[in-house]
Amino acid sequence: MKLTGDRNQCQGCKEFFNSGYGFDKHRHGTHGIDRRCLTSTEMLAKGMSLNAAGFWITSVMPFARVTEAQNRRDQEVLATTLATQHENGLNHNARS
Repeated sequence: MKLTGDRNQCQGCKEFFNSGYGFDKHRHGTHGIDRRCLTSTEMLAKGMSLNAAGFWITSVMPFARVTEAQNRRDQEVLATTLATQHENGLNHNARS
């Protein structure tokens, strides 16, 4: 993926983030003690989601109207992306 602007990739879990804020939100624990990346499941539970480009975002824009069909599509994209990452060994941090 092309990283431009504030987009970045975590060198720990290899996930892509749309912003530095999203990156920071996916880190948990105390520096030097128990700092780690959140799993995909934990990021979803915090309200984060993958955008159409495959970057984790902190939340969907509040004014966006999300239809049931769009929601299903987003979940299908997420499932496909996570499955592909797992198959390719890219999602090192995935836990069930």
